[in-house]
Amino acid sequence: MYAHACIDEMEIESVKIDQWFDLQNRYLQITHVLKATLSQFQLQCTEYHALYALKQEADQAMSINQLQDTVGLSQSAMSRLVQRLADKDGGLIRRCKQGQDKRTVYVRLTDTGDALLEKATAAVNHALADL
Repeated sequence: MYAHACIDEMEIESVKIDQWFDLQNRYLQITHVLKATLSQFQLQCTEYHALYALKQEADQAMSINQLQDTVGLSQSAMSRLVQRLADKDGGLIRRCKQGQDKRTVYVRLTDTGDALLEKATAAVNHALADL
């Protein structure tokens, strides 16, 4: 009985590994499509993720730390991303201060960023629908 139990556990583990590989392959396929689609808008996946995350907020703003946690970048990578987005096309985002705490820097989606995000999201939805 013990040998049978070990075989069953190995088969279960093998299924889990296969599922993990399938998930990884699917992720790579989706990422490839997203990169190609977003390149039409001169956006990288992380830039799109940041713009999309800002759009989901009621006031379309987040602290840089919140955005960093959402997008999953290091502090230095987030600083570079924020600078790129602030410099692109006259500013897709802008830095601002909110409330009483003037030490915390927030970033807000601009009208230009919102318009680009809308176009990019339509293209992304279309591209993902084909998968």
